[in-house]
Amino acid sequence: MKKNLSYRPEIDGLRCVAVLSVIFYHFDFTFSGNRIFEGGYIGVDIFYVISGYLITSIILRGLQNKNFSLIYFYERRIRRLIPALVFVIFLTLPLAWVKLLPLELLNLFSSISFTSFFISNFYFWNAGDIYGAVSSIYEPLLHTWSLAVEEQFYIFYPFLIFIIFFFLKKNFNTYFLILFFLSLIFSQYFSLKHPTFNFYMLFGRIWELIAGALIAHNEKYLINIKIKKFHNLFCLLGIFMLGFSLLIFDKNTLHPSIITIIPVLGTVLLILFLNLNKFFKKLLSSKILVGVGIISYSLYLWHYPLYSYFIRFSSFDNNNLSKLVLVLITFLLSIFTYFFIEKPCRQKKYKFKKIFFGLIFSLLLLNSLTFVVHKNNGFDDRLELSNFQKKFINHNNFDFVEDQKKIDVNKKNLLVVGNSHAKDFYNILFLNKDLTQLYNIKILHIQISCLEEAIINNYDYCLKRLDFKSQQKFIEQFKNLKKANVIVFKTRWSKKDINSLDNLLNMEILKNKRIVIVNTSPEFSFSNNLIKIEYDFKNSLKQRLYDVSSPIDKFVILNDRLPKKNENQSLERFYFKNLKEIKDLNSMLFEKSKKLKVEYYNFYNKICFNFKKNCKVIYNDEKIYLDNTGHFTESGKKFISSNMKDFLNP
Repeated sequence: MKKNLSYRPEIDGLRCVAVLSVIFYHFDFTFSGNRIFEGGYIGVDIFYVISGYLITSIILRGLQNKNFSLIYFYERRIRRLIPALVFVIFLTLPLAWVKLLPLELLNLFSSISFTSFFISNFYFWNAGDIYGAVSSIYEPLLHTWSLAVEEQFYIFYPFLIFIIFFFLKKNFNTYFLILFFLSLIFSQYFSLKHPTFNFYMLFGRIWELIAGALIAHNEKYLINIKIKKFHNLFCLLGIFMLGFSLLIFDKNTLHPSIITIIPVLGTVLLILFLNLNKFFKKLLSSKILVGVGIISYSLYLWHYPLYSYFIRFSSFDNNNLSKLVLVLITFLLSIFTYFFIEKPCRQKKYKFKKIFFGLIFSLLLLNSLTFVVHKNNGFDDRLELSNFQKKFINHNNFDFVEDQKKIDVNKKNLLVVGNSHAKDFYNILFLNKDLTQLYNIKILHIQISCLEEAIINNYDYCLKRLDFKSQQKFIEQFKNLKKANVIVFKTRWSKKDINSLDNLLNMEILKNKRIVIVNTSPEFSFSNNLIKIEYDFKNSLKQRLYDVSSPIDKFVILNDRLPKKNENQSLERFYFKNLKEIKDLNSMLFEKSKKLKVEYYNFYNKICFNFKKNCKVIYNDEKIYLDNTGHFTESGKKFISSNMKDFLNP
């Protein structure tokens, strides 16, 4: 297609609003201690509506003029999206090599590989990341999920329009409305049942793109119907709907879902009526907003890697000034990328054959690097650690896989209920041969405060707790609730969990069962009270490993040996000194157990000892704690199991 659509600068202004919303959302700007623009993630939805509108306009114009070329369409999409993306990815690699620890480097290259095939949305969904969670901060390419969704849409969309245009032309609106509502229904249903899956997948977003497509097909009719006197009102309504979404939507809003109609319809109204409102058209057509809109793609590409690296490698806190400096850096890099990569590729300064083969080579190189990085275990030699240090520091979690598939009818059934702490406890029980001879041991992985709802709703889980990929496993686990003779509640306890026990333990399904409440696992907080040993390593990556390590790992990094007896005693006292305050929770659990007349087991004092004022740190020459949040290594689980002779004594 040779003929361009008439340029609408106010749409670039709308792009500016969208990209700044996302940036301000991700950079977590605050005012008076409160986060502003909590709904800034709707910027992606604004982009989808704009994309649906522009792409449909281009295709329909080409088909009507009989000069549409599918090859040219894909060429434009490639020129528009891929060179700048590949450029940004390559520029993130030097810092990644210098600063990312081996596991972090492995994760980055895995995401790069999926991004290169336009399926990073599947990667991040499968990785279990909930958008906006703390863990997602450390994924420099997390934001590419939205590009993957858009790219997947572009692959099939022209063929859909061909079929409708040539064979179903009279029913264009009918078929697009059917697709719109099917996608919206899917989005609403899955936002309730499988929210993470819904967030990342194309079909839950198609209706947003189709909303833009419907504008493109019906634009002339919609703006010429006899309601011109309401044009300004519709424009104001669109602005209000976007403003409302930005300020009122938050992390608890079901999204995308039927409520997402608010920002989507707001965007639709603005695309339709901005052109007819002199004031707002002039405002959004201002040089500054249009300029930001023009570089919005580069801004979107750059902002998240910068944010991820900055928060990982610096003291971010809630310093708005630091964040503004980061925004400035984002703009400078984006301006460079736009003028030297994005614009030349889009404006055909380079022949497409050169761009195409250059991209193929680049993507092959990135995937080859991914293979090499994985084969070399994230190049852990960069840390310059001895074999002993590697083995000690990288001690991974230990999960049993047996799960006693064959049920012994001569044994009683024991069910451990709770979150990841329950999983640890479940594995600890397997190490106790006396218990495995008496019980078939199973696990129900669920937050305690959600269990009542799950029982009432017949497997249905608390909102946003269980996702599609693990539902079948959960249903199988849930069946063991009725069969259990002994139910052990072990979790990372919260006040909400404790308060839920009153109703939960009065439910019919739990009556006449032996109930045991196991108290909290020790957790530690070293951030404000580190061991006063500071050391500057010549190897900056080793220095970073040291800075983020637990005290026992710091000792091993410094000394390349296990601590001697007096050093170990000092470490044990130091761990005890830095215990998180869990006495109140344990007291609440103890009182709740007495009130409900169920057994209470003091798990905490199997690892930390109040009378000695210490916590066990090493067992069998290996560390006990996997992290500071109550999870244990294989050695830790063996130590605890050996110290639990009294568990479930008659």
